[in-house]
Amino acid sequence: MNRTIKKVGIIGCGAIGSRLAKFIEKNLSKYSEIIALSDLDRLAAEKLSQQLKSHPNILEVNKLINKCDLVIESAIKNVSFEIAKTALKLNKEVLIMSVGGLIGHGDISSLLANSKGKLYIPSGAICGLDAFKALALSGVNKVELCTYKSVDGLKTSPFVVNNKINLKALKKETMIFSGGVMEAVQNFPANINVAATLSLLLKDKNKLKIKIFTGPGIKRNIHKIKFYSNAGMVVAETYNVVCPDNPKTSYLAVLSAQSVLKNIFSSLRMGS
Repeated sequence: MNRTIKKVGIIGCGAIGSRLAKFIEKNLSKYSEIIALSDLDRLAAEKLSQQLKSHPNILEVNKLINKCDLVIESAIKNVSFEIAKTALKLNKEVLIMSVGGLIGHGDISSLLANSKGKLYIPSGAICGLDAFKALALSGVNKVELCTYKSVDGLKTSPFVVNNKINLKALKKETMIFSGGVMEAVQNFPANINVAATLSLLLKDKNKLKIKIFTGPGIKRNIHKIKFYSNAGMVVAETYNVVCPDNPKTSYLAVLSAQSVLKNIFSSLRMGS
């Protein structure tokens, strides 16, 4: 049986991009081939290219998007929206890891409405997204997200730096932030993909309330979600361990992206 091989390009060749590339090459080579890589740090792209059997070309972002069928963004929040926008305008498929970058640019559905492409957003470092998607169809009353991060994981965030918060002085678990998704994205750009993902389910972003906690006893990235809808309420708690080669990322976030990639090429779909 003839099978179309999907051409894949990866933008961002750090720990996450490298893990996804190696996963594709090991598990999805019957369906896809990585043909291009891109990174501001060309040496990082070249290093990854050498580690892959296909030795993909190193290309500038727009050239990569033009040549590929499936584009994977694993770079930074500041570029993820433009990557998604460009890919969808060209009717490409695009997987976005830096979901926080999609917030604040209007309704993403307008991009999709005018495209034959597809936008994939992994569930990231949380469980329960399939249930939340289903419940949202009945009407959402409110969503509460409590995120717990280590002191080291938050010390360089703009909120902590600008407010001169001495996290090392904390003696116990402390809530340092409470607000909406736009405030959270601005104040914690490297820590807010979960909030951004949840907000994309909501027509009214004001229904999502976010609290961020830290303290000396918090060693894992923990997310506790209460999702209230007209069809019921779901509570989901996720206690993450860090990715082995990237302590700033939850291991589940990488695994969820690998699961999405597997799903793209699979005839079996589980959950919503």
